[in-house]
Amino acid sequence: MIALSVAFFVLWLSSILIEPFGELVGNYLILTETGVTERYSVWSFATYAFFHNDFVAVLFTAVALWLFGGELQSRWSAKKWWLTQLAAAVAGGLVCFLGLWLFDSGMEVRSYHAPVMALVFSYCWLHWRAPLHFFFFAMTGRTMLLFFLGLGILMAIFSGHYAMIGLDLAGVAVGFLASTRTLNLRDIRTRIRLWQARRKLKIVRSPEDDKKPPRKTADGHYIN
Repeated sequence: MIALSVAFFVLWLSSILIEPFGELVGNYLILTETGVTERYSVWSFATYAFFHNDFVAVLFTAVALWLFGGELQSRWSAKKWWLTQLAAAVAGGLVCFLGLWLFDSGMEVRSYHAPVMALVFSYCWLHWRAPLHFFFFAMTGRTMLLFFLGLGILMAIFSGHYAMIGLDLAGVAVGFLASTRTLNLRDIRTRIRLWQARRKLKIVRSPEDDKKPPRKTADGHYIN
């Protein structure tokens, strides 16, 4: 998490101090409607998450990673942690792009908000009814989730950037999938193998079999 926070700071500072890099970021790496529809920068559905508008945004991201990501990193495998972050970034980019297309075509999106919300949901899910202390405020995990989700939605509404709501919702959705083990690759492979095994073991009945009367066994039961 420290390395990720440092990378965010370096990328933000480089985009300001190095003019060619800043132009590259603005044209191809952050999420915009024109970038996707005119320049076909489909990779920006993921790369937008690695850039921030200002130092305050970088600082808040680093604090959120420390508050919510530390415990999850110790509980999850590294693969699951990074998969959740990547999935949340891409899902957030896709949903946010829909918002750009519908509400704010001129907006530029650069934010790690969706992956952070995935961590917030997963952390709150672990402590759903447990008492927590967020700085000086006592609350349960459920209340903390409602607080952060409501805060993000209200900020998007009052700023007029409705597309940002997509980042909150996508992050929460990915966090839910990760917390309920839906994003566990081993479980997914196991479900696929079980489904394939059921297909192989499935007995295909012919119409003639359905016409045959049931046979009575020695214990008095009937079978087809």
